[in-house]
Amino acid sequence: MCKIKYNILITPISMFDGMAGTARIRNMFTPLFNNNIVKLSNLVVDNKGGENKFSTKNGINIHYLNFKNRRFISLIRFYFSARKIVKRLHIKGITNILYVYKEIDLLTLPFVLKAAKMGFKIVLDLTEDNSLFTSGYRNYWGQLRFKSSIYIRKLFKKKIDYYIAISENLRDSIISYVNNKKNVILLPITVDLREFNRNQVDTKAEYVYLFYGGSFGEKDGLPTLLKALLLLSDQYQKVKLMITGKGNQVNETKFWQLADQLNVKDRIESKGYLPRNKYLDCLFNADILCMTRNASSYSKAGFPFKLGEMLATGKPVVASRLPLITNLLGEDQVFYFEPDNPLDLANRISFIIENPHMAKKVGQKGKVQCQNFFSMENNNFNNILMQL
Repeated sequence: MCKIKYNILITPISMFDGMAGTARIRNMFTPLFNNNIVKLSNLVVDNKGGENKFSTKNGINIHYLNFKNRRFISLIRFYFSARKIVKRLHIKGITNILYVYKEIDLLTLPFVLKAAKMGFKIVLDLTEDNSLFTSGYRNYWGQLRFKSSIYIRKLFKKKIDYYIAISENLRDSIISYVNNKKNVILLPITVDLREFNRNQVDTKAEYVYLFYGGSFGEKDGLPTLLKALLLLSDQYQKVKLMITGKGNQVNETKFWQLADQLNVKDRIESKGYLPRNKYLDCLFNADILCMTRNASSYSKAGFPFKLGEMLATGKPVVASRLPLITNLLGEDQVFYFEPDNPLDLANRISFIIENPHMAKKVGQKGKVQCQNFFSMENNNFNNILMQL
């Protein structure tokens, strides 16, 4: 029997139930599931309130720590619970690691402080730059978390042993204020290619389906997509937009208000938040996959998770012409359009519809590039373990 060498606590979101962040974590740690020298635990922060819970999935112990927004007593209780669980899960004599997804903020800070005190290696995986986020807060609590995280991360930077950056822009930003750039690791989006081993059958469907999946955030450029849909509706009677995912109430309301103003609601099929297998079904059933990020500084700092999954299908993908994407994908692997330009997006989609054979070739080349650069097998937490 192999002796455990690494004890890894993963927080604050679920490895199994969620959207893009969950996929990021799951793909990063799946290659370690059957590694006998590694023990994984998932510490999930849930703001729905109620009692703390425990479950197990795929051999991973999952601890749910609950609190209720805007209730001071609940938050205090959560802080003590967070510190207590870190202490209880610490294993003497081996390397203990706390992996923090996205940011050190008011909710992850108690985990970090206790873990650092107990000798854990702290690994922070940054996927976005909160200092560039300007709108779309769910409430005052969300605004406080976002804005305070900018200062908390820098204030406690000495507690962080390694940073993971999803993009070159984020990596360069982190290096600008940490002392040792060797401790900043570039780890791009990852895809579990096993999920995409499907035989695609060309069928003549009644409609041409565009696809968007995500959180309806400002960075996602959905106004551009809706305006392009309006332009396409004048030329094609059988074009529809399929959307999946969920966002905060503010952003979803803005989306549907604009769709109503543009009179394109009847061309949109909303599937809502879907289980993983149903989401993949939609991805494969669509004809043209859309990654429409805008040109804001916030968009340019991160890297779109969904782009890797879109490429993995082998379907034609239209994507905003942003440097972080063009550095990895050539003109023959994705159909680029100028960000925030509905006419250019509509023209690219029209080109794909009118040139199906070329679209198929570009989609297949994009799939090969995805296999080469975004494979889960080549980009996972083993990259970090080798440096600890």
